[in-house]
Amino acid sequence: MASVKQDCVHYDAMIIGGGAVGTTLAAALVQRGFSVVLVDSHSPDDRADASKDNRIFALAAGTQVVLDKLGLWPYMQQKATKIERIHVSNKGSFGVSRLSADDFALNALGYMIAASDMQQALNQAVAQLEVSSQGAGCFQQYFPATLTDFVQSQDKMSVTATINTAEGDIHLSSKLFIAADGTQSSIRKKLEIQTQQKHYQQRALVAKIGLDQAHEFTAYERFINDGAIALLPYQHNQCALIWSAADVSIDRLMAMSDASFLETLQEAFGYRLGAFVSVSPRFSYPLVETKALQICQDNVVLIGNAAQTLHPIAAQGFNLALRHIALLTALLTKSQQESKSLDIPAILKAYQAMQKPDTEHTLFFTNALVRFFSEDWLGKSKTLRAGLLSAFELLPPVQRHLLKGVMKGA
Repeated sequence: MASVKQDCVHYDAMIIGGGAVGTTLAAALVQRGFSVVLVDSHSPDDRADASKDNRIFALAAGTQVVLDKLGLWPYMQQKATKIERIHVSNKGSFGVSRLSADDFALNALGYMIAASDMQQALNQAVAQLEVSSQGAGCFQQYFPATLTDFVQSQDKMSVTATINTAEGDIHLSSKLFIAADGTQSSIRKKLEIQTQQKHYQQRALVAKIGLDQAHEFTAYERFINDGAIALLPYQHNQCALIWSAADVSIDRLMAMSDASFLETLQEAFGYRLGAFVSVSPRFSYPLVETKALQICQDNVVLIGNAAQTLHPIAAQGFNLALRHIALLTALLTKSQQESKSLDIPAILKAYQAMQKPDTEHTLFFTNALVRFFSEDWLGKSKTLRAGLLSAFELLPPVQRHLLKGVMKGA
């Protein structure tokens, strides 16, 4: 969109980063009556370009409920593929865990949606908000535009940002300043917030796999010697593949021809999904857990990957971020309703305390899976792993506990 050079304009919230997290948060806040400005270095069309973002999100059932409450799910549901069953196995053993939506009288355990399709749906939703919003709840976007600087007021009650657009610099201010600018967050670095990193010495390979039979809406996770293979139901007899393994293994897989790759995948996974007949272009990225040691500073808050980036083994990243969005939105709404004003430092103090148990639990859960199935823990005992998976299968209380995590996304 064309940006107009103007004097400083004040908003309740300014969000830097227009990916799935930033755009969802913008929609949530605008629908609660807050004035919001969203700044992104990419255009919406660029964000929704499948050739530039080949990721596929696994949405927990609880995440779908939140998106529906925000009025965003109707934009997404036609592009989403439901997960009716989950099958977890360990190569070389008979242990297996199965979960079915039918067993718990549910429509779905979760959903799969391409990142590009989700972004396109979010773009449509916020474009509608931009047209319809006036006064309280007004919404403005600037793209492509970049944050060049920001300063907090002396009383720490607002932030003024300089935004560079194609037509020159503009100055915007807000009560709340939100960094949704990803793992390499420039805002986090500007605030000199330290991070704690865990290098898994692994990479994730992602691609779409064509099948010779229907996937029957079943998600598979198969643990192998140095990582895990997830094959998740997607559109048109396809599955989304996330193969996490040691760097050297991923290098070898990336160098293979399509035919050799499919043969290797088939040998590692088996024939539960029939024969693999095609593979899309493959991409890989390093797996590093990044956790900000502080997520709030005065009236600035980090959210999404700017706050924490997780290993994809449990598909927790966006689900955790959406719970944070729901919590932050609820705290802001409560403050506005009770006091007719926004005490941002107090709100963020409460937010930081309330999100901490959920974040720590999710990080622990994710790392426990990585350690148990991917690292040399207890000698990589196949018998022990098989026993764990069999326990999930045979003990209803364990299944209910696992299902609770699946539904919530943690």
